Amino acid sequence: MIWVSNPQVLPAKIADIPVSGKPTSVTALSDGTRAYAALGNCTGVVNHLTLPTSTGNCLGNLVSVIDAVGLRETTTITVGVGAISVDASSDASRVFAISANDITTVRDDVVPGALPDRTFPTPSISIIRTTTNSVLATPVDPSIVNRPLPTFHVPQQDPGCVPTIDPSFNSHVPLPCPLQTPFMVRTFP
Repeated sequence: MIWVSNPQVLPAKIADIPVSGKPTSVTALSDGTRAYAALGNCTGVVNHLTLPTSTGNCLGNLVSVIDAVGLRETTTITVGVGAISVDASSDASRVFAISANDITTVRDDVVPGALPDRTFPTPSISIIRTTTNSVLATPVDPSIVNRPLPTFHVPQQDPGCVPTIDPSFNSHVPLPCPLQTPFMVRTFP
């Protein structure tokens, strides 16, 4: 049996909440206490249809934390450049933020200083602990020098490309594959 209210009750806008940038994606925790907005600061229209081709215009690197009861931004969290998509885990313990324009800079560890650093576009995912609103830090080889360090890189999208170690440049860090594109993040229970 389907219940229909009469008159029909539709969602209504409660308030505009000022945040510290131009949002591209928003998610709410299942417990109803907070919402998180990816502040990509994109120029032009960026949505799920234009995402693969228009993220170069997204240079924001913050996720806004919004008090869902007080209807105000309480803090921001720094993530990689191009924060374009955000989603929360079903248990409200984590928020995942995609950064479209993140980079990885790898330093020569074979003969330090002999070769210039190599920088690669590497879209990344930051995992935010909702209990502390901090980005989960993972161990990273000291020859990766950019900050903030991404939690991890997007999964490899070209099955024919395998990141490899260049033994004449860096003996520990595989050099990322080129042409990785960002994607939207969605979580499932």
